[in-house]
Order: sequence, then structure tokens, then C-alpha cells
Amino acid sequence: MKKVLFAILTLSFLISKTYSQSSTDTITYTKTFTGYKYTLKGIRLSLKDMKSIMGNDPIAFNYIKRAKRQSVWSYILCFSGGYCIGFGITSTTDKSKYQEQPGQDFLGGLMYLSVGIPLAISSERNALKAVQYYNLHKRNVNYNL
Repeated sequence: MKKVLFAILTLSFLISKTYSQSSTDTITYTKTFTGYKYTLKGIRLSLKDMKSIMGNDPIAFNYIKRAKRQSVWSYILCFSGGYCIGFGITSTTDKSKYQEQPGQDFLGGLMYLSVGIPLAISSERNALKAVQYYNLHKRNVNYNL
């Protein structure tokens, strides 16, 4: 009886170890103030890293590629918008002769920001979708072996 019990416990321990090995391949994400933080085996991942990891999964790769592209455009537009807002504020207080309508730079910066911020939000959503799909697909592949 002790041998059977020992054999069952050993077998269950080995089976649990084989299933738990697949969980280290999943990308974990935690919500932060600025968005999400993605980690794999304790190492923080950027969008570029996730793009290289998800190369084998076409759907997750398309989502992360879209997220990377939107992220780059949102950085460009938000930086330009911040610069235009700052330049518009300083030009209105400067009272120089070279600018006839000083509020145009400020309004242009607001327009850049009004496009850049939704792009950044959708970039985060697409990256999250890619990670969720990648983890789901990895889990299904590992358990079906």
C-alpha cells in the first residue's frame, strides 16, 4: 500500500512539473500608471522585444506590429504637439513682430496631441491583445502535446 501511494505521489509530482514548465513561456503584464509593464521570466520587455518573440504566431505578430507602428507615430505627434504648445505659449508672451497670429502654434499643438494621445491608447490596447493571444495560443499548444 505504501509503494502504491508513493508511486501515485511521485507520478502526480512529475506530471505537475511538466505542466508548470509551460507557464514560464507566458508573458505577464501588470497595470501601471502609464500603461502596462510586460515581463517574460522576470525580464522587462519592450515592443521591439515582443515583436521578435511573437514572430512565430502570425495573429499576435500582426497585433504587436500594429502596436509598434502606432506607438512610434504617437511619440512623434505628442512630441511635436508639446513643442508647438510650448512655442505657442512663449510666442504669445514674447509680443514679437514676426508672428501675426500667435495662437496658431498653440492650437496646432493641441491638434497634434488630440491625434497622438488616442494613438498611444490604441497602441497599448493592441499590445495587450497581442500578449493575451500569444499566451492563450502558447498555453493551448503546450497542453495539447
